[in-house]
Amino acid sequence: MFRLTCFFFIISSCLFGQEQHKANQILFHQGTRTLAVFANPDLEGVTGDMLFLKGAFGMVVKPRMELRLSANFSTIEDIAPGEKDYRFRAVDIEGLYHFEGDSKWIPYIGFSLGYASLNYLEIHDGAFVYGATSGLQHKINKQTFLDLEVQFRSSSKDVFVNDFVPESTDLLTTIGLKVVF
Repeated sequence: MFRLTCFFFIISSCLFGQEQHKANQILFHQGTRTLAVFANPDLEGVTGDMLFLKGAFGMVVKPRMELRLSANFSTIEDIAPGEKDYRFRAVDIEGLYHFEGDSKWIPYIGFSLGYASLNYLEIHDGAFVYGATSGLQHKINKQTFLDLEVQFRSSSKDVFVNDFVPESTDLLTTIGLKVVF
């Protein structure tokens, strides 16, 4: 429920919460590059120690429109059923649109297409994945941003694991750091 609340908060902020204004905003110019690292650790989880990491390299292809390549890795150690470890890997191409705003908070929305693989219990499978992304970036200085992101992803096969059950959809919240150069 918390993840769903965050997702709707970010979507509503992107759609309704920002007035277009030139002060204190970031305007990504064509050719600007970005480098980002995202994480979602849960070292006290009921299902074991979980870690999700995402690294991304992007480039602005049009003003405020970013295209980025990301690599995702997730693991859960010592999970209960059979105590087998869980491994998830994915490579995505993401398209993002950054809204103009009048504060240091810059909302964005986007989509992703990619390929994911899962190793969990007896499942060793991969599939194409697609999804929607929304987020908020907080401008720390001219080139550095704190990034809060929510991703909803779907697949034709069960390549995501939630509460010990393989599923074809996933909702993930992450926090990250982005550098613009």
